[in-house]
Amino acid sequence: MVKKIFDVLKYIIFGVIIFILFWHFTVLRNFYIKEVSMTPNLMPGDFVLVSSIPYWLSDPGRGDVVVLKHPLTGKFLIKRVIGLPGETLEIKNGTVYINGKPLYEDPSIGRASRDFGPVKVPEGYYFVMGDNRDRSSDSRAWGPVPRGNIIGKALFRIWPLSKIGPLPNLCGRR
Repeated sequence: MVKKIFDVLKYIIFGVIIFILFWHFTVLRNFYIKEVSMTPNLMPGDFVLVSSIPYWLSDPGRGDVVVLKHPLTGKFLIKRVIGLPGETLEIKNGTVYINGKPLYEDPSIGRASRDFGPVKVPEGYYFVMGDNRDRSSDSRAWGPVPRGNIIGKALFRIWPLSKIGPLPNLCGRR
């Protein structure tokens, strides 16, 4: 009887340790969308799965939807990576320019009504923006985000069921 209790406790402890490791290293975590900054691509009430695994061996790429810690408040946010380390970013007449060349963005991504920049993204930092450009507090307001503040990549929408599926990369060069 004592051996059976010990075996059960062993599995419970093992399970708790695995859960803590998964949670701590953000191997796979759900994230609830609260704000309108990513509409229409992610709506308030949506749930997405976020993982740190894609960034264990490579860095965030342009167009990745990432969960990050706000560099000033520490609040968790979801944004899209637009500018990479070392690049110069500017917005003119609603178009994003990277190193002087227009960035292709899917029509579902809103166009900014105000010009911005140019700004150079420092090494080790990323410039992030919400898809709803005029209703997003992002790197235009608080600057580029240090690589260490990026928690993981949003991979898959799990709620609502009618929109379940992978999150596409909606920007890049033509």
